[in-house]
Parts: sequence; structure tokens; C-alpha cells
Amino acid sequence: IWQEVRDIHGWYTDSMPGKAADLTVYGILSMKMYIDLFDGIGYFSTATPTPYGEDKMDSLFDKMSLKMFKRVNAKDYQKVTIDGAKGRSYTIKEEDGYKRALLLLKDGVFYMAMTFSSKDNEHVRNNERHFFSSFKIAGTGPSGGEKTYRFVDTALAFTIETPAKAEPFHQSGADTN
Repeated sequence: IWQEVRDIHGWYTDSMPGKAADLTVYGILSMKMYIDLFDGIGYFSTATPTPYGEDKMDSLFDKMSLKMFKRVNAKDYQKVTIDGAKGRSYTIKEEDGYKRALLLLKDGVFYMAMTFSSKDNEHVRNNERHFFSSFKIAGTGPSGGEKTYRFVDTALAFTIETPAKAEPFHQSGADTN
């Protein structure tokens, strides 16, 4: 049963084929995710403020593509506009699986929706179509009133405000003295 997903700020909605879990990446980026073990499909979505405007969009998306897909190739994407947000829709088919991603930018917010699957078949494509067609930009970006979390690192002498609670990174087995 597909369930509606809404991010913490109300900037986007989508639907996933079950109850989405919250995932925090790098200690600051909040994502929604659902892994369908039976169909072998993972669904992910997020929105986060960004200092980059449309003039830096291509550079930002190229860097994201390099991180996510280990390559930057104009043949892998189409330019799209969804609810006024401009961006790219990627489709990558490789030996390790099938990946689709939607990267968008609007009003100081970076949006991402992504799926990956161990296989490429009609069932997978139908579920992906459902997921991506449900992705809607709901808000107008940061207004300054969103909840942020202050993180103070006394060892490195810096303070940062993040949209999710940041935690110190402790490498397992590392000497913490």
C-alpha cells in the first residue's frame, strides 16, 4: 500500500510502497527511505537548503552525479522542470543494477528523489513511475522560520546550524584521546 511521505519542512511530498523510515546522512542531511526487500527496490527522497542558485546548478548536479553514479555524462540525464523547480532526471543502467534520480533546485532548496534496483523489468519501472510521478514540490523554500539545530565543535572551534541534529563523528576503533 503506497503511503504519502512529507519532509520535515513541508517542502515536498511523494509516496513510497510502505512506511518510510528517517535516515540521517553525514550527520546533517535528513532523508526519507523505504527498502522493498521483496522487489529489490530502494526509494529515497530529501530536500535541504543550499546556498547555490541556478547559476551553479550544472556544477552542483555534475558533482552529485559523480558521487552517486561515479560518472558525469550528458547522455545519462534529461533536463526537467517540476512545479517550477529546474533540474535533471537521470537513468543509469549498469551491471550492479538500475538507478533513477531526480535532482531539482528551487528557491534555495535542493531536492532529490532516487531509486535503485538490482534488476530492470516492467514491475520495477511501474513502481518507479509511481514514485517519481508522486514527487511534488509543496513549499516555497526556506523562510527563516524552520527549526535548525546548533552544533558546536570545541575541538575544531566552529559552530554550524543544520536542518537536522548533527552528531560528532567517532570512527569505530579510533583513539579518541
